[in-house]
Amino acid sequence: GPIERFDVVADANLRDATLAARIVATPFADLPLVSAALDARGVNAAQWDPSWPVTDLTLMLVARPEGERFVGTIDARNAQAGPIDAARIPAESLTSRFAWQDGTLALEDTAVRIAGGGAASGRITMPTRGGASDGALQLRQIDLARIQSTLPTTRLSGTLAASASTSADCFR
Repeated sequence: GPIERFDVVADANLRDATLAARIVATPFADLPLVSAALDARGVNAAQWDPSWPVTDLTLMLVARPEGERFVGTIDARNAQAGPIDAARIPAESLTSRFAWQDGTLALEDTAVRIAGGGAASGRITMPTRGGASDGALQLRQIDLARIQSTLPTTRLSGTLAASASTSADCFR
């Protein structure tokens, strides 16, 4: 008979990363995707493109449709955090709820731990097809030297509101 609901489970090794995915689908329903989950370990972005930073990422992503959008959670850990000028990403971890709709990714309840004990929390909205990104983050004990080693050592705290596009950037 027809398959009304099925699970697809896949495991792979790719460029030294270990990937596990699970998709639950109802192919004949109005909404064929029920949920998707990805568990990736040992992901080094520099292995995908040499111009990208060196990472050692562990990523857990869970998504499901909700009306006209996809919603879910992301939990990322980076064991190779470091300053940008050392070809690293300064973030040690990122957790967030997300929604993706009409080419825009919105991160809510986002928490980022920065190398050196700093942290940022808040929201970020990024279009995936051009347009302006914007966000509002609460910063705690951010050391700029951990982000870019040529900058002075700091312990910045406060609120950062920003918008950025290809034509103009605004930081407050």
